[in-house]
Amino acid sequence: MHHVKRVLCSLILMAVAIALDIRADGMVKPRIRAITGFITIDAKSYTSQIQEAVTFLSQVRDAVKAAGCDVAGLDLDATVPEIRAT
Repeated sequence: MHHVKRVLCSLILMAVAIALDIRADGMVKPRIRAITGFITIDAKSYTSQIQEAVTFLSQVRDAVKAAGCDVAGLDLDATVPEIRAT
């Protein structure tokens, strides 16, 4: 999970840098409809997983807004693993 966060943070920082460059050129920034996160929840720790994902997505939204883009909202998609009867 930490590796995924590092990759996402790197992508976000690149996007912010590109957005700042575009802003300097006077181009119009697109409106971002949603920033989406995907998680597979675990029955034992789903509340902390959801809270961690929401916190991370909020940080991403703040970084994108700081770059001058408008963000309409956040979306969190959770997958529940299959339950197998034995």
